[in-house]
Amino acid sequence: MNFQNKNQALEGLRGIAALVVVFSHCAWAFFPYLQSGLPAHLLAGWEPFIQNSPLTVLYNGTASVAIFFVMSGYVLTRRYFEQPESARLDEAAIKRFPRLGVPVFASVLLGYAVIKLGLISDVVPNGRHFLGDWYHIHARIFLAVKDALFGSLLLGHNGYNYVLWTINVELIGSIGLFAFMALFGRSRCAGICALLCAGALVWEGEPPYLLGALFFGGAYLHAWPKPPSSAVIRYLLLALALVLGGFHAQSTFYAPLQALAAWLAAHHIRADPAFLFPSLGGLLLVWLVLHSKTMSAALSSKPLAWLGGISFSLYLIHSILLSSIGLASFGVLLAPLGYQAAAVLGSLITVAASLLLSVPFRSLVDLPAIRLASRFGKWSFAREATVTPLPTREQATRPADVDPARLAKKA
Repeated sequence: MNFQNKNQALEGLRGIAALVVVFSHCAWAFFPYLQSGLPAHLLAGWEPFIQNSPLTVLYNGTASVAIFFVMSGYVLTRRYFEQPESARLDEAAIKRFPRLGVPVFASVLLGYAVIKLGLISDVVPNGRHFLGDWYHIHARIFLAVKDALFGSLLLGHNGYNYVLWTINVELIGSIGLFAFMALFGRSRCAGICALLCAGALVWEGEPPYLLGALFFGGAYLHAWPKPPSSAVIRYLLLALALVLGGFHAQSTFYAPLQALAAWLAAHHIRADPAFLFPSLGGLLLVWLVLHSKTMSAALSSKPLAWLGGISFSLYLIHSILLSSIGLASFGVLLAPLGYQAAAVLGSLITVAASLLLSVPFRSLVDLPAIRLASRFGKWSFAREATVTPLPTREQATRPADVDPARLAKKA
């Protein structure tokens, strides 16, 4: 399997992961029991069956976020592991801000515009407050521009787009990974140092730290051995990855993992299980995809490659569309169709609108951001190469009228 196929497979996996995030937020909005497991949130008789099964992986957005970070670690260090001497970690690092910043800027201003124009629906399904607490704010252009320029990227502000808390982790995690590779990448004990860094982040326990550890895990997938060649073992590992990716703390299916989490907490390992187990599942899944011809071929199909191409745009704009188009359509359909049908159709309309509008967002924002980041990186280091070097001490103290060539000839 060539490397290009691997790339296409990762694109397909990224696209599926982005779609799962959309499903996750639709579940929170319309069928909150699927996420919370609280009896007070139960709306339909089929919900306990799904919530207490591994089918939760179909809408566990945490697993998707973990997959994003693992793939970032892998892709951002690909050139370094292939050709360490030619990899420009400093150039790659300086490109991250415009690469992420331009789409984030556009998504924040989109959120501001939708709120300012009064397009956020006042409909709150069955009195739940997941969406009721978001975007029902007094939109202020100064705060929106501040978040668009640096607040979301550097500080994790997400008032105008609630998915942007992950962008802060993405930026800091990638810059931290570049710094680590520059300092320790060529050391013989680099792998051990990366393991220690990742372990320290997991030990800290808070979700942003735990997710940050995934950058190290993804980077060192380059050095991991291949999975066993046995198809049976690989499918069992795939099943394990999906089961871990679907972990929900209130699901009866996951009682053994909940007991393991309690044991870890008793031994002062504070990692949040709601992030720990999906993160392990995401890491395992990416590892398997990288080395499985079958999975790679399935994920490299044209529809999934297309979905992967718009995945970042889909991730950035779907929450705004859910709170506007999705809830508005739910409110219109509620009276004639009843709650469940209106909720399902509202979710489908949200997905369709998000996919449709992700195409122009990618063309007008995401692709130009990629080109801008590339040009900015090349410009920065081309400019560095043209800067006249400082004179040496000998050159600085040499009289201006002395010809070095004449002195050499005399000598």
